[in-house]
Amino acid sequence: MKKRSTNPFINAVRERYMEELNLHHLSPRSLRRWAANRSRSSVEARAAVFNAVSPFVGRAEAASMFWKDHSTILHAIKNHDMYMAYSSKYGQFYEKATRVVVECSKEMNVYPIGQYRHYISNEAELDVLQKTLDNIQKTIDHVKNRVQKNQGPLRDYRRVSDREEQ
Repeated sequence: MKKRSTNPFINAVRERYMEELNLHHLSPRSLRRWAANRSRSSVEARAAVFNAVSPFVGRAEAASMFWKDHSTILHAIKNHDMYMAYSSKYGQFYEKATRVVVECSKEMNVYPIGQYRHYISNEAELDVLQKTLDNIQKTIDHVKNRVQKNQGPLRDYRRVSDREEQ
């Protein structure tokens, strides 16, 4: 049996999301039944909150919100675009889940997890991304310069080889 999360952020998100879905009155036993329910609306409701919370916590931790394992999170993330495109309710679930996660993250000062799996602020993550973009642009410029320098000899070689064929 999988353990329930002890992370206060995850617990707050779960409680508020259940209120948004008007399921906050469920007993712990009924909540576990709902978490195990395989009806389309239940699966999509859980997938929406898993996708909304995934930038803030690890997969196993997010899965513990409803006694699932990390593969459930992987499946939810993989199917997010399909749910958005073809499900009439998923967009509503995802909007509610995103709003709840943002509210809880602001209240509890929880930031998205950065590239190295530690919490960083949005500003720090933007700085890292800007530096990455700058490095990529330098690499592009360097490659362009190399290509321009090498085009002259290549053209000369083509001319010589064309003459030899004639």
